[in-house]
Amino acid sequence: MFASSLFPPRAPTIGAQSTDNESSLFSGYEYDEEFELLVNAFLRDMNYTTLSQAALNIAYATINVGIVALPFIAQESGIALFVVVMILGALVSGYTSVMVISMANQQRVRTLEDLAERAFGLRGFFAVSGFQICYSFCLMCVTLGVWADIMSDTFISLDIPAPLLRTRGGMVIAGGLLIFPLCLLKRSMSSMKWTSYVTVLAVMAALIAVMATYFKDRESINKFFVHTSAQDLFRPKLEWFTVVFLSAFVYSANQKVLTIYSSLRRRTAERWQTAVTRAYTGVTVLYVLFAVAGYLAKSRENVRLDTFNFFIDASDEDRVIFDPARYVFVRMYVSSIAYKY
Repeated sequence: MFASSLFPPRAPTIGAQSTDNESSLFSGYEYDEEFELLVNAFLRDMNYTTLSQAALNIAYATINVGIVALPFIAQESGIALFVVVMILGALVSGYTSVMVISMANQQRVRTLEDLAERAFGLRGFFAVSGFQICYSFCLMCVTLGVWADIMSDTFISLDIPAPLLRTRGGMVIAGGLLIFPLCLLKRSMSSMKWTSYVTVLAVMAALIAVMATYFKDRESINKFFVHTSAQDLFRPKLEWFTVVFLSAFVYSANQKVLTIYSSLRRRTAERWQTAVTRAYTGVTVLYVLFAVAGYLAKSRENVRLDTFNFFIDASDEDRVIFDPARYVFVRMYVSSIAYKY
């Protein structure tokens, strides 16, 4: 209507034969519905993620603050048992990630709550909803606790004159005020981009802190491996049965799998399984590297880890690298928690 008001129809020319297609800009175009559907599908697909991006998104969603406890788990269970437990944890978590997607495709649903409702009715819907809320809340509390432990210890070790921030309670309040605005800005899949940035920085800082602790005295490293038997490193300790259960905490991507799968380009069961395999392989290698390096760093100093949090360290060692690295780790991870759950 608007176009016709701007360009009124021409008066027919005397002696000319008018046709219905003469005024059409695409008079020679034949509409092909199948072709149009393919074009629209391609345009939509351009905004989706590749296989590698989906694998990285699974890894970002999996890595959580439980990484701070991995050296303690490796110490109590022994390196051999720890590696076996990590592999089993990755296999179970990867299998459930594939199974959830398979069931969701069969039932044509895109949320865990809807899938539970199809299987168990309203009881399943409310149960899964409650479990997810409780899990997210508990993980946020644990993250704030780790944040408070590290940051208050950092402020004390650096002798920063801020009485409130030198206490655990003050740091919990500060962390809560930090993540509250981020929770309000949360946006489903678009938030994964920001999660990826902060997660990468957090993991890099964690590895730097562990490696700085491990390589700070090369002579001590050589003495350690000369005088330490393999039995001491691989033998499970008294509390191994308890700490092994903590390993399940570090694999927690299933809340996000449906969102990540929905963003995958050319979604098929085979492509999803490939993405899951890549993601859990990389995460498991990262966990083993971090845990074993952290355990050996403390064992080399004849210091037995007595806390789940590797980054709590009250010794008088050189903290030029360790303190900034652990600060970056916990700062980035607190920022990412609002987008992950």
